[in-house]
Amino acid sequence: MKGVSVDTQLSTAKQKQQAVNRSALEKIVTTLLFLARQGQSITGHSNDDGNFQQLLRLRAADSSDLASWLAREHRNKWTSHDIQNELLQIPCCCSQYCSSRIKSPVFCSNCG
Repeated sequence: MKGVSVDTQLSTAKQKQQAVNRSALEKIVTTLLFLARQGQSITGHSNDDGNFQQLLRLRAADSSDLASWLAREHRNKWTSHDIQNELLQIPCCCSQYCSSRIKSPVFCSNCG
C-alpha cells in the first residue's frame, strides 16, 4: 500500500478483524439459540463432543470467518459452558427490558 500511512493500515486491519470476530460471534450465538429453542443438549460428556461444538464445526465448513476463529488458540473464551449460560440469559433480559417491542418471549419459557 504505497502512500498509505501505517496508522491507516493498522486501522483498516483492525476493522477487518473486528468484522470477522462479529461474524463468528453471530454464528456462535445463533447456534446456541438454535439448540436452546430446539430443546437440545448443548454439552456432551467432554467439551468437544457436545451438540454445540459439533454444530459449530459443521457451520465452520460453510463460513471461513467461523473456521478461522475456531482455529485460534483462545477460541474457548466464547465457547465455554460459562459463557454459553451467560449468552442464554441475554435474550431473556432483553425481552423483559424491551417488553413494548417484543410481544411474546421467543427464546425461553420463563421470560415474562
